[in-house]
Amino acid sequence: MKLKTAVYYAAMFLQLDAVCTALESTSTSYTGATKAEIDRLVRCANLVIGEAASDYLPLKTRETVTTDDGEIEYSKLTKSIIDVYSVKDEYGRTVPVREYFDRILVPKKGRYEVEYSYMPQSVGLDDEIPYTERLGARAIGYGTACEYCIISGMTDDAVLWDKRYKDALHLAETGKTDKRVKPRRWA
Repeated sequence: MKLKTAVYYAAMFLQLDAVCTALESTSTSYTGATKAEIDRLVRCANLVIGEAASDYLPLKTRETVTTDDGEIEYSKLTKSIIDVYSVKDEYGRTVPVREYFDRILVPKKGRYEVEYSYMPQSVGLDDEIPYTERLGARAIGYGTACEYCIISGMTDDAVLWDKRYKDALHLAETGKTDKRVKPRRWA
């Protein structure tokens, strides 16, 4: 799913008709006030994606790292780390570690598999969002609309969009959908 979809939802929620029209067109070059609004919405969407990754729905990855001195520096990992979940040795056993602000200390040198959550990089309008099914474009659109309202000084509207965003996050976290009553027969 592309960020453009989430930005379109946010523009639709906020009734930014010029932005919706521009995003619906096949042109990729935007000008003037419309370009400024689209850029602002993209920045807000990146804030929402970062907030979701750090506080609600972590993006996890595993990476194999070799150490010669028993230290795994965070800078050696390919992504910007938020939290370490596990470190396993080359035999698949979980090893005890000590975490510091810039590195992880492991018992001895060797190869380790580090499972960690990371902060996603900023996404452009035509780039893919790191969330697919878990957190849809509509939910990111709610959060984007909330952030846009906050920076525009529309605090009453921001409260409304924040509630919808938090509800969508809760559904994504728990994985629950609508409640249904089992079909029953009449006697």
